[in-house]
Amino acid sequence: MSKPKYFKYLLCSSLMCLMFSSVKADPPTKGGKNEGPSTTDSKLTAQTIKKNDPYEILREKGFSVESNDDLNLDLFEANNLDVALKEVLEFVLHNKTSVFTDKDSPEIQNIINNPLLKERIENTANYIKTSEDSRITKRFNILERLTSIKKLMEIEGSIPNNNLFFKFISSMKDAYQVFISREIADNILKNSREKVENSMTSQSATQTGAVNTSVSTGGVNIGILANVSNDEGSSEKAFYKIDTSGNVKISVGSGVAKYLSGSVGYNLGTTRTLIFYSLEQFLDSYAKNGKISSVELREPDIKKIAKSRDEMKKAEKQLLSNMQNSINTYLKVYNIIPQNIKFRLPEITSSSYADSQLSATSACSLNAEAECLASLGMETKIQSQIISTSMRHSYIKLIKKDCSPSKYAESSYEISKFLNQEKNKKYIETQENLKSYFENETNSKETNQKALSLLVSNMLGDLKQYNSCLCILSDDSLPKEDKAHAQALKDKIELNWLGIINSLIKGRLDFLKTAIATAVKLREYCDSEENLKLFKSLYSEINNLSKMQTFSKNFFKRNPNFETTYTSNVNSVIGQMQFELPTVGTTSLGIDYSQNESEAKFDNSEDITVRLQIPMAGDKLLGRHNIKNKFKELIKKLSESKNNYLSNSCKEALGVVEKDFSNILKELGIKTTAKIPTVLSEKKYIFLDIFLTKVNKNLGRNTIKPLPGSTNPIIKNEDIWTLKNIGRTDSSLTNLNIGIDKYGKANFSNNLGKSSSKIGSDTLSFIINKYNGLASGFSDSSSETNPMWEKFTTSQKEQLKILFENINKPDSNARYELQELFNNILENESKTKTEHIFAEFLENCSYYSIENTEKNYEKALDSLNKLLNLNYNVNYLAELNRLHTVK
Repeated sequence: MSKPKYFKYLLCSSLMCLMFSSVKADPPTKGGKNEGPSTTDSKLTAQTIKKNDPYEILREKGFSVESNDDLNLDLFEANNLDVALKEVLEFVLHNKTSVFTDKDSPEIQNIINNPLLKERIENTANYIKTSEDSRITKRFNILERLTSIKKLMEIEGSIPNNNLFFKFISSMKDAYQVFISREIADNILKNSREKVENSMTSQSATQTGAVNTSVSTGGVNIGILANVSNDEGSSEKAFYKIDTSGNVKISVGSGVAKYLSGSVGYNLGTTRTLIFYSLEQFLDSYAKNGKISSVELREPDIKKIAKSRDEMKKAEKQLLSNMQNSINTYLKVYNIIPQNIKFRLPEITSSSYADSQLSATSACSLNAEAECLASLGMETKIQSQIISTSMRHSYIKLIKKDCSPSKYAESSYEISKFLNQEKNKKYIETQENLKSYFENETNSKETNQKALSLLVSNMLGDLKQYNSCLCILSDDSLPKEDKAHAQALKDKIELNWLGIINSLIKGRLDFLKTAIATAVKLREYCDSEENLKLFKSLYSEINNLSKMQTFSKNFFKRNPNFETTYTSNVNSVIGQMQFELPTVGTTSLGIDYSQNESEAKFDNSEDITVRLQIPMAGDKLLGRHNIKNKFKELIKKLSESKNNYLSNSCKEALGVVEKDFSNILKELGIKTTAKIPTVLSEKKYIFLDIFLTKVNKNLGRNTIKPLPGSTNPIIKNEDIWTLKNIGRTDSSLTNLNIGIDKYGKANFSNNLGKSSSKIGSDTLSFIINKYNGLASGFSDSSSETNPMWEKFTTSQKEQLKILFENINKPDSNARYELQELFNNILENESKTKTEHIFAEFLENCSYYSIENTEKNYEKALDSLNKLLNLNYNVNYLAELNRLHTVK
């Protein structure tokens, strides 16, 4: 049985692409022979060059392209899709010919001989050329016309649905649907963004559940205590974060009370955290069937955004398969675009992957630091955490656009080792071929480069055929015989590349890995401009293959991405106590001390958090003076503690809080009252979190360079505890007790409330972390500015004003931190650029301190943004790349 005509066209197109992209023929002479350039007339005329320039050919037809060596055409740029559709329709209407068609083409004759179909095609071509409608209106109208043309062909039946023209119209219809769905999804996101982001970043949610029981077996009691918790809210280092944690404790004893004592048994807690750097990333990573954890309870609009993005991506996935085997083929078969132009598949609108963390927490025995908090009358515990932070990457990110190793890999050897290619058939053959040519001392450079060109061209041909097969297999509308032939060819190529095929194990993902490893190995030997162009073509096909992984159906659910991980160790001491406020009730006070040592420089810190859970009196707080007096009492006790490192740190930290407590309440909008209210709020609390961080003295640097404009550097002789951030959450707490027969009781609670925060005005640590987190997600947004950062600076405007004034003070902590940042950046960036940006910031802070005008504030803020962006690119991204290099 012969192969279907459709499949022949497809193979023909793939071979044509290979032929024209990999072979550079000498210009023919008048006699038709390639005799090489003449010594007397060796130069081509400008007109001939223009005629043979593929970009000039495209421009003459109205395509929007940039002249470069990549030879890429993206139909989703500018009005390229309109031009491509118009050119094909006019080709058919005027009964043109190409090297692959003639005037006797049955499909063209069938179209011309159908008056109604011909009229609709003519009207559509004229509309594209003459319409002055807006972009979105024009695309809607073109989509309607394409739908009408397709429907008419289905009803009339003379052009079957496996015909090239029918497939082309269907695929172009899908392309316009993607255009429109993107426009709609972008508008929904744009219109709802502020409302949704305000909801997500100004509210927090906690859901907890616990089960405890005791079972008696053989006279021995086995106790089980288990709890789970789900916490959501904004984060210092990200746009949004979700923690899901669990804790299990098992004990064996003679009585129930024993296992509940807190000191007997095995206790292990785990927390899985998802970290999102943008709203887009949150939607793409966490939306499951329209449900997005508890966020949907707080913001119904988020369901609408998630649904629109989901529908848009479904349309894009379908389009990928159609563009390769329908639009690309048709445009080249009918000479609409030159054969050596590479057809770039459109990107699927999808954000980068969310980071994930897995932390294991175990309780430790009491130590001197815990004894410090215990001496204050607090219940204490010690925790040790090992946190693994993982980042997911697409495999294509291992190589650059010229197939050389990317920032995630140091060499081709590292990539092949990471991808387990040492025993792979294709990779071994490539190594042997390279060795036979490039280690042959008799070969010239030109000979070796020709051999390299042949190896790359062969690989390029396999990839193009393989991608074509994947397109056919992913198109459900094609006949079974087409798919059978595509599957057979796919298996044959895989056999040649991967060896013995087991369909459950080998496949397109292994093929992608081999393509990447082989391409980057070949790239090491490239030493000519012509071959460099070939490698760019090779990357384009590998990138198309990477996009086609979207359609991968694998029993093992293997993902077309890899993870890199770095670890952190966190040791913490947690203390908690309760004391009574007159009339109002019991207040909970906690002190958490943590020390984080990480492979990532930006994650190393030493922090203290003071936590207050205060019941509300009406809508106001009663007992401000009592709380301040409690702080003073604790500070006095800490002063009496001798030779305890944590005692001094806690004393200094509590001193900062006690001194500024009234201002903290005022800045967070918490009202206080001296009168005893007649009505108390039921189950309404304010959770107050006061975050402090330690700024280390500048020991360890051999040389300290002063800030631009300063003669001497700032020297600190001791560490400083500074207020980093204060957060307020208003919460209503609900409890639900459920009895479980024979297994004790389950207790569940929900905590949902508005939250707000203020940054410390004498430190840069919080805003540096916040900027880095939001900048990491900025690439997911279509906006030209970072809306989340602009929102953050607007909400913290008053604090930033004070910060700018503190920067101008020689003895402030903020200026000292600025000097440390300056020295850190100088290690990786040019002195001229760094000094210019820092000098501008210092100058604008000085102007603002002298004259507090809105104009001077905007200048200082603008220069702060430049400084933070410099640090993000020079320090933060460099550190990320180091952490996530494949090993």
